[in-house]
Amino acid sequence: MSHAPSIDDFAHLPTVEFAFPGPLRDQLVSAILDGRKVSTTGLAWAYEVEGERLPMAGDRFLVVDSCGRAVAVIEDTEVSVVPLGDVDLAHAEGEGEGHLTVAEWRAAHEAFWRSDPMLAKVDDSAFTVDDSTLVVLERFRLVARLDWELQLDDETATPPGARCPPPPEGNRRYSPDGQWEGRFASVGKP
Repeated sequence: MSHAPSIDDFAHLPTVEFAFPGPLRDQLVSAILDGRKVSTTGLAWAYEVEGERLPMAGDRFLVVDSCGRAVAVIEDTEVSVVPLGDVDLAHAEGEGEGHLTVAEWRAAHEAFWRSDPMLAKVDDSAFTVDDSTLVVLERFRLVARLDWELQLDDETATPPGARCPPPPEGNRRYSPDGQWEGRFASVGKP
């Protein structure tokens, strides 16, 4: 007998966090859930810095929203490492952000990679990218949408898109002062 997917079916999977918590992440997660976003781009060196292996076709991940809730499962179908200058329009369009040209896509990604939260994360105010910067291109498919109601322990929890409740005590994604401590490599993916 089949059942609707729940977090318990996928709890063993690693999480992936698109951008930083907030409006951009909410936009990207929404695009994944409605099928507009089927690709993403990360900085290759971020995987080295974090000591993480590069993703491979067949890898599955729990997609988390700005509140840290798992809302979907995706599976990588293609992964390649290319110079930033070689990213093509098909990949840019697959990111589901409405970019009509590679130049638009690149400007948005460079703005993200030069944003204050990202510069603080890399701890290098002079950080920049150029045509030779290696990026990890992932193409993925949506495996499952996870019903957020299945994950809630109480009736006061917040639905996706609404203001997040305060982080629970001991939540590994937040430091004691409430600052986000998400995985570095995955937040490099707008």
